[in-house]
Amino acid sequence: MQQHPKQQHPKQHLNQRIYVPSEAEFPSRRKTLLGSVLVGATTLLSLSETRPAEAGLTVRIKDSSATPPPPPPRINGDGGSDSPPPPPRYSNPNVKIRGLDIQEIRAIVEEDFDKRKALVSGEISKSIYSDNCTFADPQMRTRGLNKFVDGTRALFKEDKSELELLGPVEVIGNNQIFAKFREVACFNVPLEPRTYFTGNLTLTLGEDNLIEDYLEQWDKSVEEIVRSAKFFGFIGLPGH
Repeated sequence: MQQHPKQQHPKQHLNQRIYVPSEAEFPSRRKTLLGSVLVGATTLLSLSETRPAEAGLTVRIKDSSATPPPPPPRINGDGGSDSPPPPPRYSNPNVKIRGLDIQEIRAIVEEDFDKRKALVSGEISKSIYSDNCTFADPQMRTRGLNKFVDGTRALFKEDKSELELLGPVEVIGNNQIFAKFREVACFNVPLEPRTYFTGNLTLTLGEDNLIEDYLEQWDKSVEEIVRSAKFFGFIGLPGH
């Protein structure tokens, strides 16, 4: 059995502090992989005399007064409005949608990939998951929907991570959903290390057709993923 690395303590270098999150802040979300990446980040920073310049950045706030108001909804020939339709009934994450057809669930999962980058943002459609869903990947196994979501949001920098489907999300049998993906994961730690891998996701439905089991599998070992991590520059998906 692979043991989790011991928690590291903040180290000082040139009056700068490397902050190593505690397990409570990264609840069970790939924490072993994160610990390995942190070791590399800490070593690189201790060997450098200065970190990349962080000063001189300018934040420009767009003048909202210069933005024209949205046009009023148009009225079509049938007397109806061209305004966007109301949000779908699964848009409220606090309301569980029970008994949903598996094809509808498949479509929601596909949107979680395409529109929300769910695996690196934590923005999964909670209304189709059981609150006691089990989440597993090659590095961890945990139970609890909110625990998984909070851990994923804390672990990755969503704006610098990428997620792409390698084909349509599929239905297997009468209770499983399957997807293949490519991922560039940017960790929310100093030096912002990025690593790239492909994998697949299998979701199993349980009572009332809520997802009760989430299983990620990767094409690389944890050691290979850690060795491929880059601490400067940018890794993008092939062809991007």
